[in-house]
Amino acid sequence: MTRRKPTASLDSFREYIFQDSIRSLLQQCANTGASPELQSSIISNAPLFGVFQDHSNWPAFVEAGLGVIQHVPVLKDIFSALQQQNLNAQAGHQEKRRLVNALGINQSLLEGSILASINAAGTFEEATQGLSQFGIDLILRQRSYPLSKKKEFPGESYYTFKRGCLLVEVIQPDTPESAILCSPSEGFMVIEPDRSVIIVSGHPRAFKIELIVMRDVPKPSDYAAALFAWLCNVVHWACYNRRNVRPTHPGSMTQIGLNMGARHLQILGWAKSFNRKLTDQQKIEEDTNLLGAMSLLWALVKSYLPGDVTQPVQALLDQGFPTMATRNIPEGCGFSIAIDGIDYTFNESNRAPPEGIATAGYQACSHTDACSVEWAFGWTVGRIDTAQILPANKGANFVDLGLKVVVENSVGTLTAFQPECLHGTTEKGGVMNYILALTSTRRVLEGYMDLEKSGARIAYSAETDQHENAAD
Repeated sequence: MTRRKPTASLDSFREYIFQDSIRSLLQQCANTGASPELQSSIISNAPLFGVFQDHSNWPAFVEAGLGVIQHVPVLKDIFSALQQQNLNAQAGHQEKRRLVNALGINQSLLEGSILASINAAGTFEEATQGLSQFGIDLILRQRSYPLSKKKEFPGESYYTFKRGCLLVEVIQPDTPESAILCSPSEGFMVIEPDRSVIIVSGHPRAFKIELIVMRDVPKPSDYAAALFAWLCNVVHWACYNRRNVRPTHPGSMTQIGLNMGARHLQILGWAKSFNRKLTDQQKIEEDTNLLGAMSLLWALVKSYLPGDVTQPVQALLDQGFPTMATRNIPEGCGFSIAIDGIDYTFNESNRAPPEGIATAGYQACSHTDACSVEWAFGWTVGRIDTAQILPANKGANFVDLGLKVVVENSVGTLTAFQPECLHGTTEKGGVMNYILALTSTRRVLEGYMDLEKSGARIAYSAETDQHENAAD
C-alpha cells in the first residue's frame, strides 16, 4: 500500500510561525516587503500544512498562516499585511493573455459534439482511437435504473440501491450493514486518478454520454500550483464564513448565487450566505473571490468539455437567465482571480451560471438532485489526506450508482455528471477535498420562469433575510 508523506499538524505549523525568529522575519516582510530571499528564509523549513504544500509557494504559506492566527492580534496584523502585499499587484493585458493561454481557456479541447463524432464512427474502436489522441479513454458501460422505473425503462437492467446510504470503498469494523460497498468485487468500475474518460451507454449509432471525467484541468503550467493554492483558500474561507447548508452531513457545503429560500417561502433572490460578522468590505472581498473562482470554473468547463454537456446550460444563459452575482456584487460581466499575489481582472468576460456550491471535506450519501438541465459540473481544487485512514486514492470519491462507477479523485479533476441519477461520495476517512461545483436546480429555474410569466420585476438584490434557511 502506497503512503504519501503526511503533512504537518495544525499545532506544529502554528508553533513554527510563533517562534520569535520567524515572527521577527514575518514582521520585517510586513514592514519592508517580502523579498524572495526573505520569503525563502521563512518557508524553506516551514511544516507543510493546509493549502501550503510547496516550499516555493509564498502566497499559499501566507494563506495558511491567516487560517491559524485569527485570534492572535499581532500575527493577524502581520499576515493581513502580507496578504495585502500579495493582492496589490495587478496583471496587465499581456500577463492576462499569457495566463489565459497557459490555462487552456478558449482553446476548446473537444470541439462541437463529441457524441455526434462517436455515433458517426464506423466502429466503436474507431471512436475510441479518435479520443485517445487527446488522452481520453472511451468506455462503453450500460446504465441500470431503479426498480421503481421498470415501466419507464422496459428491458433494461435495474438496481436495488436506496437513497441515504453510506458509500464505502473499504469495509471497516464500524461500517453499517446498510452501507453500499463500491468496489470491483461488487461489480464497480474504478477510474484511476490519472485517467480521463468519457463513458457512454447504448448501441452503435445511438450512444448516449453518461459521465465525463477530465484530469489535469487546467493543463499543467507554471501557474498551476499557485492557482490551486488560491482556490483552496477561497473554498476554505467560503465554508468558514458562510452558512453550511447541509449541517447534518460530514464536512461543509455552502452556496453562492441565486436561491429560492426556504421551501415554504418561494422567494427568488441572491442567497444570504454569510453566517459570521464581517464588514461590508470583507463581504465584497469574499464574494469577489468565490464568484471569480466559479467563473473561472465555467470558463474551464467550456474549454475542456464538449458542447454536448455545456450547451444545455449555455442555452439558458442565452435566453436571458442571469449569470452569477451576489447581494454585494451586482449583476454584469467581469470577474477576478489571484495567482502568486497578482490580481487578474477580466472586466468583459462572462461570469458563471447563477448557482454555485463550494465544499470542504464534504461527504454525501446516495442521493439524487432535481435539476433543470441534465448536467452539473464539479472541479476538485484541493485534496489532502493527513490521517491516511484508508488505502491510497480511497475516500471521498464520486460514485455513479447506476453506472456502478467510482471516480478516484485528484487535484484538477473536472467531472460532468447527471445529478438526477443516483450518486454520492464514498466515506472520506481522513481525506479533505476542496471542490467547486456549478448546478442548475429545478426550483430556481421554475421560480424564475413563474415570475417572468407573471410579468413581475425580478429584484434579485431585494433586501430580505428569507434566504437565511436555504437548503438547496
